[in-house]
Amino acid sequence: MNKSKGNKVLVFISNGHTLKNKGDYAMLLGLLQWLSQIKRTDELIVYTFNPEQFSNNINARVVWSPEIFFSYLTKWQTSSNPLGAWLARVLAIFTGLWLAINFFLFTLIGHCFIKNAACLGFYSQLLNAKALFFAGGGYLNSIWWLEGLYAKAFPALLSKFTKVPILLTSQGLGPFNHILDRCVARMLFKHADVIGVRDGKRSEELVKSVSGQISKVVHTGDDALLIKPANYSNLMRVMEEEHLPSGSFLIGINIRDASSYSANYEKPNIIRYANLLDTIVGESNRHLIFVPISYNDEDDDRKSAQKIVDSMRFRDRVSIIHNEYTPSELRGLIGKLHFAIGTSYHFLLFALSSNVPSVGVYQNDYYKQKIEGLFSLFDMEEYCLDMNVNDLQTVISTCNKALQNYDRVVQHLISRNEHLTRTSMANRKMFEQKFNI
Repeated sequence: MNKSKGNKVLVFISNGHTLKNKGDYAMLLGLLQWLSQIKRTDELIVYTFNPEQFSNNINARVVWSPEIFFSYLTKWQTSSNPLGAWLARVLAIFTGLWLAINFFLFTLIGHCFIKNAACLGFYSQLLNAKALFFAGGGYLNSIWWLEGLYAKAFPALLSKFTKVPILLTSQGLGPFNHILDRCVARMLFKHADVIGVRDGKRSEELVKSVSGQISKVVHTGDDALLIKPANYSNLMRVMEEEHLPSGSFLIGINIRDASSYSANYEKPNIIRYANLLDTIVGESNRHLIFVPISYNDEDDDRKSAQKIVDSMRFRDRVSIIHNEYTPSELRGLIGKLHFAIGTSYHFLLFALSSNVPSVGVYQNDYYKQKIEGLFSLFDMEEYCLDMNVNDLQTVISTCNKALQNYDRVVQHLISRNEHLTRTSMANRKMFEQKFNI
């Protein structure tokens, strides 16, 4: 189907995106800011499951996503029943094909069997679209396989039919642990015009193993880094509000409880983390600051922080950031740290991109994929640790190694950040020129 370029830029975001996860929110803000700057006259349309939450907070038209057509299968998304998971995936594929059949009818005769307003709206908007973006995130995997993968792969199929470019940005891909998930991911990667990843070779290797589409993979960096850190006066206000000490060696901490993501994921070992941090902060003039990135009820970083602090001996050397701050303020605050230990991808990204030596810790395959990818991007794989495999002394030794080589690590990060910034800027410019967006 041949069509002339329209004037709408369509943006799908993760259905896990909320204003409460400051990393995901920062990625969305960064992407929309970039698109607004390069195409001021085009209409930006954002598809989401919660438009009322975003409408007053972003500079774009926010509408219900056609992904809601798949929502009857949501209860199966975290099912540990293998047979039920297989059946749900098969039903999701048939749902996607039904969505496609109805789109073809809509384009041919202007009518179809589906009466869902979100689907019909997407059909109409797609026919007048210039490009379709999948905003950054870690949602294309076998954990959120339904809303993250299947419900996005089929809209991509429709976009390919209308010859609308499909552009992925800032993606942290995988893991894909189910054969049907790999098949659907292969379809998405095959139809995408560009697969923009935020962790370089790690996601590139995954795309190659799934679909062989390595020529489409480019490093776009993380869209969250398009958001500037808060200025000095704002940061001083934050530090005063949180009563953070001045003159101390500030060590940022973020331990994410991801047990709600999957029935197979364990809760953090609170005592083990408390012992680790007691050892780290035991040195004089050190102060720990727990910095939340997620404020969502199910994985609120402040909750895990409080449990750890309650089990520590040196509680007087610890602060928890309790108030909710903007992505810009959090990025600025993290950039003022001297050292960081954490689980959250964006906590670690904001630290590493600000030349703050860091150690990444994880307890499941989801964060293993994300954090190993991030640290490999910075050539710092030795500072990435599996808390289920490495004993406490190994973790302590790794932290001490980073602290002992502090100046060398900082210089290494400065060099890597300069290189990564040049690469991501060049690839974004390629997006603009190649696809006229």
